[in-house]
Amino acid sequence: MVAGGHAGPRGSYPGPLPSPLALSKLARNSPIDREDVARLARAVPLDPVLLRERYKTELRPIIIGDLARHDQTLALWLEAYFG
Repeated sequence: MVAGGHAGPRGSYPGPLPSPLALSKLARNSPIDREDVARLARAVPLDPVLLRERYKTELRPIIIGDLARHDQTLALWLEAYFG
């Protein structure tokens, strides 16, 4: 494992853990953000169950703004990238 990175079945990912990185893209949800999350889903071990759980426990409680919009964005991502 690379320092500050993540070791997975395909080797080391030299960066932040994939779930927090993906969740950092949720609010903006631009086409670039969606492509970044799609790449993460394909390239590193991004677990959809863990992604949903971290959203519910870590991000959702501190969101300022439209919770339903963020909930819907995450649901769409999970369906699109994890079927």
